[in-house]
Amino acid sequence: VCGGVGARQLVWARPGAASGRTACRTRAHGLMGVSAGCMDSALRVSLLALAFCPRASGWVLFPADTLASNDVKVNSINDLLSKGNIGGLPPIFRWSAVRDLRDEDGLGGGITFAFDPSFCEDMILKFEEAQGAIKFYDFVTCDTIKDVVSSAFATWEGNNRNVYFTDVSNICESEDLWEDLKSDECTSTRCRTCPLAEVVINIFKSTPEDHSGARVQPKAVTASPLATNMQRAEGGSLRYVELQFGDNLCWYVDATFCSLFHNMEANGLPVVAIVGIILGAAFLIAAMVCAFMVYRLLKVFVYTLFASWDTDNDGQVELEEIEEAARAVFKSLKTLVKTGSPSGMGGRTIEVDDALFAVLDVFANQLNLIHLMIALFFLIFPALVLNDIFLPCWNCYDFEAAAVHEIGHILGFDHPDQYPEYNFVSDRSRYNCSEPTRGVSKDDAYDANSVMQAFLPRNPKTCLTPDDLDGLNFLYPVCSDVINESPVCVKPQRNIGWPRLLQSIVASELIPILVILALKLVAKAILGTRIKYQERMVKTQSVKNMQMARHQSMRLEVAKRRHSAQMERRMSAKASRSGSIMRRVSQSKTAPEGQRSPLNSPKAPAVDGQGTGAAGSSHAGDEEQGTGASPGRVSRDSHASGGNATGKQSQTRPRDP
Repeated sequence: VCGGVGARQLVWARPGAASGRTACRTRAHGLMGVSAGCMDSALRVSLLALAFCPRASGWVLFPADTLASNDVKVNSINDLLSKGNIGGLPPIFRWSAVRDLRDEDGLGGGITFAFDPSFCEDMILKFEEAQGAIKFYDFVTCDTIKDVVSSAFATWEGNNRNVYFTDVSNICESEDLWEDLKSDECTSTRCRTCPLAEVVINIFKSTPEDHSGARVQPKAVTASPLATNMQRAEGGSLRYVELQFGDNLCWYVDATFCSLFHNMEANGLPVVAIVGIILGAAFLIAAMVCAFMVYRLLKVFVYTLFASWDTDNDGQVELEEIEEAARAVFKSLKTLVKTGSPSGMGGRTIEVDDALFAVLDVFANQLNLIHLMIALFFLIFPALVLNDIFLPCWNCYDFEAAAVHEIGHILGFDHPDQYPEYNFVSDRSRYNCSEPTRGVSKDDAYDANSVMQAFLPRNPKTCLTPDDLDGLNFLYPVCSDVINESPVCVKPQRNIGWPRLLQSIVASELIPILVILALKLVAKAILGTRIKYQERMVKTQSVKNMQMARHQSMRLEVAKRRHSAQMERRMSAKASRSGSIMRRVSQSKTAPEGQRSPLNSPKAPAVDGQGTGAAGSSHAGDEEQGTGASPGRVSRDSHASGGNATGKQSQTRPRDP
């Protein structure tokens, strides 16, 4: 405890940020001050150490653009501080300290900030990591966005004991303290403010000309701020600002993962070419494998479709067969035009149904499932990696780096690379918090790694450099025995890039598996339906064939019965005819000689031809005489008739009655 401190100042000690030593200082709602005696003894050790530190490159105070637009020439830091208002604005800005412990303005009680109630809802749409073509988990939420901004505030407050920030968002929302701004005071999309917040974080309608898609809008500025060394300082004192992020840019939060690509570029590697070659080669090979499988299915489809055109049955449809089919089609169309009905294609058909079922059969039963899944994986994976992993890191902006950069504007710094003519450097060996300008000189050289360098894609910086630390200690002098010799940078590792890459791998493999299995099941179901249909058709055809066979058998049986009856009738008729002839022959033999019929006369000639003629004459005479003799003729041996002739004799047979 140091003596000589005012009655309203609280004297206390705690371990330093950079070392374990206790610091002798006073606190008035967050402001740390020391008595002169304590400061003189406390700084000796630190100044001796700082004397051996390398000189920083430089820092630029805000608003340097006002100085440049008014063509202000600056020779030294004291020259700048003595300029007064330029273009209606003070030459530099800073947050004022307080003397009264009850005063909560400025650095008293910390710089309060609040998120607009709609900030997360509107901002999360700008994070590519929260979108993605396929996602199984929300890697970026409202809490993630707020945590990133809080980490950006911690980057600055961790390097200066006099600067710290307090989040009052919950108080503003729970107490319903949000108020609407007037239209002429509104520069954001929601136009709201909270009286407790000295920094309101919201969104504005940005344009491509905005260098980083984020900006700081000072709203309330007073003159003659009180420096943290309890001395009246030059410039303006900030009372209320808006930290705004543009709505036309995309953002990412995992700087650790994306830094892999940025570091490769910093080392001179053609990152875009490397990523493009790897992903393009994988996609090309997979596309060729898939194209071969599609060709195989198409070949089966085409051949089955025109199978009937293969007239020589060699398994291929040659050009000549196609020409013949074309002529047949042309002829059929010509006949259709002339007669109104086609003449056909000579037995050729287009079997669409069979072709489709053939393709389904090849897909369901013949294509290798493993090969197909691997091909589809490398067909999908490059696109997911490119759109969801690489491009967000390459084309979007580091949200935390942008927040750190804009908070630097809030604390009073500008771009050293854009305004090197207003760049200052500090000689650490001459640092004195009671005289912050001691050891500060003008130098056009600037620090290329400064977080205040003009913010662009692929140059994310979230940690302060020695240059930034010197500028912070100039605006907010630290009067204690512990001054950070080098910037403190403790960043949480969010590590959502690798899980998102794993998500892309799973999605690239899971989607083909599900799609292929679903298609195979559908194909097999359709084929099963066709097989069942064909079985039903076979059964139906079998039933029809059986019925037709039964009908044919019945018809055959009826025909057989009819034939048997007819044969029986014919046999009966034949027997009847034979009996009648025998009776007549018998009657002619037993009759008297004068009453015998000429049919049995022994005087009939023996020659066949003459006998035939005599028999004919005798038959004719019998018909004329009405004897009732049969017109038929029979020929028998003369010995059978009882005559003495040696040749054959012809005799007529009686007709069938």
